[in-house]
Amino acid sequence: MAAASRALMYPYDISLLHMIMHKFPDFEIIEVASPNGWGYVGKDAGSKIGIETGIIVKHEQEIEFNQIEKLFLMPSIISLDDKCFRTIIDKAKSLNIEIIDMRNNGNDVCLKRDDKLYGTEIKKIDKPVVLVIGTGDRTNKFDIQLIVRECFQKKGYTVSQIGTKGYCEYLGFHSFPNFMYSNLQVTDRILGFNHYIYELSKSENADVIIIGVPGGLMPYSEKYNNDFGYLNFMVSNAVVPDYVVLATTYVDYNRDYINAIVDSLRYKYEYDVDAVFIGNSSINWDVTESLDTLTYVTLDKNFIDEEVRKCNAYSVYDSDSIKQFSEQLINTLVGYDNYPTL
Repeated sequence: MAAASRALMYPYDISLLHMIMHKFPDFEIIEVASPNGWGYVGKDAGSKIGIETGIIVKHEQEIEFNQIEKLFLMPSIISLDDKCFRTIIDKAKSLNIEIIDMRNNGNDVCLKRDDKLYGTEIKKIDKPVVLVIGTGDRTNKFDIQLIVRECFQKKGYTVSQIGTKGYCEYLGFHSFPNFMYSNLQVTDRILGFNHYIYELSKSENADVIIIGVPGGLMPYSEKYNNDFGYLNFMVSNAVVPDYVVLATTYVDYNRDYINAIVDSLRYKYEYDVDAVFIGNSSINWDVTESLDTLTYVTLDKNFIDEEVRKCNAYSVYDSDSIKQFSEQLINTLVGYDNYPTL
């Protein structure tokens, strides 16, 4: 097996920590860099949430280009003008470093709608489906998708996966299909997604299917509508999940908030939530109203670890919590008699 390529990630912010915390077959992130004004330079990449990764964030001028083989240009939660990328791109080109632009990718799978072949009914998926959903942005939902993937792979199971990032193909699985964002009729998108998952279950024949759903579940308020959870509506009508993981930001009244969401999903989609993760972010509503845009606060790992214990939930960056989740996930699906491969 070829050695993983040494890679640089730019620009780095805390939303990209998953690229450091998880292992991928084709590359290893050994350097990350950010603009000076972002507050990351000179600190550990995990310092904002109180964890150590061993990777110190560098300024663009400190990058050791002779140590890297790939440059990943990343989407960021902080806006950055394209001209800020130019110096790094030019330097990488001069050294024949492979440049991979992850900012505007996606899965342009061809939507096949042949009513003579499929009919207009929902096809039954004969593999266990794990659904990862979130209340909105900044819930660590993608970290959870990677955790679920690793839980199965460590046990020797094969995985088919659709993820919420546009660059999932570079990580070894599929990005959420672009046709789900199109202007097609909702019925066509629901049936199309169902047929896409059905075909994936046949062609890849994996032991389990993991589906991450982009976006939120329901409006936060009249002003911040969270796209009304339209993607989750379509996916939840396209597939019947066997296990559902809910990712949420931290709120002051976590237990009541989580219970309300779980009840809403049960009544709306007739499925139960099997596990809840509380992410390392919280919406700052005072600043949100002042700036007229959703604004988040990043929270320390130890604080979240304490909160999840009060709510019977899980924490993304706590190893004991992940171990407990993994055992509960596998044991739940193994207990289903209709999936002998598990």
